[in-house]
Amino acid sequence: MALLFPDLEVHGIELDTLYKNKHSLRGNPMFDYLVAIAEKGASQADLREVNGLISQKKTEEAMKYLMNADSWVREQYTF
Repeated sequence: MALLFPDLEVHGIELDTLYKNKHSLRGNPMFDYLVAIAEKGASQADLREVNGLISQKKTEEAMKYLMNADSWVREQYTF
């Protein structure tokens, strides 16, 4: 809009804190794809373990467990 109407003022309303995550690679497309691949390849037992860790508020452990469940993802992603 600002390109078409030079008298229009544009103000961002998003907050940087909304995108801050405990894991420093969140928002990185490569990391997001690796997570998606790991989720697709995970067994039901692995997913239950990950969900159990998440419910215990152990998100970092859950992420490491998920990323290590798939051998190809483990090779691509180093902790």
